[in-house]
Amino acid sequence: MTFISVFRIVTLSLSLFFSIVTLGLAAHWTQGSTVLADTVFDFEVVALLAACACVLILPVFLVVAAIRKGAFTTKIVVELPTLFVLCILWLVAAALTAEWSGVLYPFGCAGLLDGSSWCQQFMAIEGLSFVTWILLFIYTATLLTYSLMAHSRGNQVWYQGVNETTFFQQQSAKADLTGGEVPTSQQYQLNPTQRVTPGPAGTPVSVGSHSYHPQV
Repeated sequence: MTFISVFRIVTLSLSLFFSIVTLGLAAHWTQGSTVLADTVFDFEVVALLAACACVLILPVFLVVAAIRKGAFTTKIVVELPTLFVLCILWLVAAALTAEWSGVLYPFGCAGLLDGSSWCQQFMAIEGLSFVTWILLFIYTATLLTYSLMAHSRGNQVWYQGVNETTFFQQQSAKADLTGGEVPTSQQYQLNPTQRVTPGPAGTPVSVGSHSYHPQV
């Protein structure tokens, strides 16, 4: 298993775990803000959307790649745009949570006697949003870099899975053009020890294992 394959499994697994935790925290925060303040904050909506998207998509990427080769969902041309969208969602969620942090808890959770648990949950949502975004961004940037480098070497990796391709294998230009081995001049040289065997008039002249018709 290559480095990028191991990196993919670790990154997507951690992102899935953090998404599940964030989903629970954001759902609890949304319930509390709806009951206590009769409002829903924008960071709650984006955090729930990003977490739900990861919980639905990332298991498909992990499981399908492990049990089936050549599946549509494992192709790099599908995985890269999907992860890019997830990165944007987590970045927006992290940015909105950080913005509301200065409004709701400008001095942090220290010294809070009432509502300290809500503050801790809010800070957890903010931290997990940033961590998940960083993980997905690093893997997406790495996969894009590997794919572009492989494409420059002549490897068409876009319609292959990460676990199925070798990114840095140099393709032979001659083999790609001819579809096989390029014949050399040695294959057309006659053995100097071969004798020319003359025959009767009108019969072929044999040179080794080849026969030729003499021209009159």
